[in-house]
Amino acid sequence: AHHAKTTSASELTSGVLPSIDRLPAIGTGKIWQGNANRPVEVDSPSIPSGLITMWHGLIANIPSGWLICDGNNSTPNLLTRFVQGVVTAATNPGATGGAKSKTTSGHIHSVPIGLTKQTQGSDATPRYYARLSSASSIDTASKTDRISDIRPEYYDVAFLMKT
Repeated sequence: AHHAKTTSASELTSGVLPSIDRLPAIGTGKIWQGNANRPVEVDSPSIPSGLITMWHGLIANIPSGWLICDGNNSTPNLLTRFVQGVVTAATNPGATGGAKSKTTSGHIHSVPIGLTKQTQGSDATPRYYARLSSASSIDTASKTDRISDIRPEYYDVAFLMKT
């Protein structure tokens, strides 16, 4: 967390202001760096080509130097995709997989139901135990296949890649 430094009255009257680590130079794409009395304008640290980030702004307002990841211009096609980290640190990005939906075919579920009454001991108090049985079942095999959307809740953003 960055904490603001309070400038003392003696610093203000002496004309010596605290140093500035980095301050944006508005509209220039550069930053001011150094002592507040003699700041130096320097280039902003560069963003490496190929960096992918999420964009919440309008597609029409994508900044220059960035491309939407739609499979064109050497970008991966990330439209309608969830992203997943690589499997290992030695794995290069680019693998694809998964599906938006899954077809569940008809099938049978065995349902163990029923109770068994037993009387044991001298008190002759009946005790009931669950009886496991595969005799009862729910048949969905005769039902039609069902396609289900298996995506979790989502929020749309655009993936952009630095050129």
